[in-house]
Amino acid sequence: MSTELNKQKNSGHDVFDASGGETSIAMARNGGRCKKITIPILCFVIATLLQSFWFIDRVGALSIPDPDMHALATYALATGQGWNPTTTETDHFGNQVRTQRITGDSRYLYVEGRQGLLVDSAITASQSGDSAKQAQVLGSEHTAKTVTIPSLGHPNRSNQYIPFLYIPQAVGLSVAMSLDLPAYQGWQLSRITNLLCYLILFSCAIALAPRGRWFLVCLGSLPYSVFMASSLMIDGIVTAICALFVAAVMHFVLKNRSVSTFHVVGLAALAFMVVCAKMVYFPIVAIALCIPNALLSVRKKCLFMILWISLVLSVFLPWYTHYSGTLALANISGNIEYVIANPLHVITLMATTLLALPSSLPVMPMMQMACSILICLGVMMLYRSDAFRRVRAPWLSRYRYAVVGIVSVAASVAMMLLFLALTWNVLPSLEAEFLQGFQERYLLPVIPVMLVCFTIRPGAPSQGESEHGVSIDSRSFLKVER
Repeated sequence: MSTELNKQKNSGHDVFDASGGETSIAMARNGGRCKKITIPILCFVIATLLQSFWFIDRVGALSIPDPDMHALATYALATGQGWNPTTTETDHFGNQVRTQRITGDSRYLYVEGRQGLLVDSAITASQSGDSAKQAQVLGSEHTAKTVTIPSLGHPNRSNQYIPFLYIPQAVGLSVAMSLDLPAYQGWQLSRITNLLCYLILFSCAIALAPRGRWFLVCLGSLPYSVFMASSLMIDGIVTAICALFVAAVMHFVLKNRSVSTFHVVGLAALAFMVVCAKMVYFPIVAIALCIPNALLSVRKKCLFMILWISLVLSVFLPWYTHYSGTLALANISGNIEYVIANPLHVITLMATTLLALPSSLPVMPMMQMACSILICLGVMMLYRSDAFRRVRAPWLSRYRYAVVGIVSVAASVAMMLLFLALTWNVLPSLEAEFLQGFQERYLLPVIPVMLVCFTIRPGAPSQGESEHGVSIDSRSFLKVER
């Protein structure tokens, strides 16, 4: 009898120890996971804030690429004119373009002192000080009068991108106008709210990414990225949206978590925002279809595509067909005919443009160091990718993330170059060996796709990892061990 009681006590003690040990393991895992997320986010936020304070102080609010587009789109949305009707006109090159008229305060609409600078030129100007900043400040102090643009000497491109993308800047400008701040201070406040939105979105991407967080930290805190995020431009937000979408997809893949209907709706909304940002980035959306069927069933993949296509057709397409206006420096219909007649020549121009890109990169030591870090990270990710791991699975199944990632990036870049060829170059009379107007900032939103290289850890799967590189709950191992 005493022997049986001792066995029961010992077994009860073992059960208690097992449950207590399981709780301790869970707490330790949560603590370690919290550190792995918090430290990269803190480093990203600190590095971004330090640079953004410098750029906001040293570079004028209207010293950016296309100031007459970003600033006026911000004002249009802040004053409720983002959906003003458009009129169709014929430009100097024979293209049919839509023009939107905006009425309001001349101190904002005339954007006096504006200076169209490339991003690398603006970063360089921050070292010696922006010469146009003083003119922008003085222009905002003129007597206010009600005007309507576009007018002679005052162009307007407020309808080139869908107004949703300018919500962060418009919030800051609305607050400034309600406080009756000077116009230049309103632009500055718009930069700050745009930066805050960028910090939130990119921090969420870093938190969601199960691996490659330091890669995102490096990408998000590049001077290029930070300057765009701390300006009136939408490019920083576009990069953050793409990073958040890719990180969300990889989160479900590597955490081995089933994608609920609520998450499917969230992914569809992010995919919709990717299209709204720039249509050339829509191939990135294909990464979501690589999620294994065990985590995202075929039915839910169909639901994702239906929701995404429905949003595009019901919201983006009507805006694009009735409001969107594109700036072109050539006759687009003539260029289309040339592309159809000479496809090989156009492909050669696109290829040489990419090959010539390194020679146009900034030569500042800071940028050289940042580019070197990105190259090193890229090599490390390729080394850690599933291409270097032999598993018993069909070839396409093993490499599906890398294949879809490479194809989506290549498709996006090809669409960028083709759009540039049609709108910014007179192809029939082009004498240069590469296309004009390509900027390296166009590539930043597709760089987060490199996160797919972290999908599978090389070597044999660890105790906490399945054969396919996804995590397994520690409780299943405790049950097996018992």
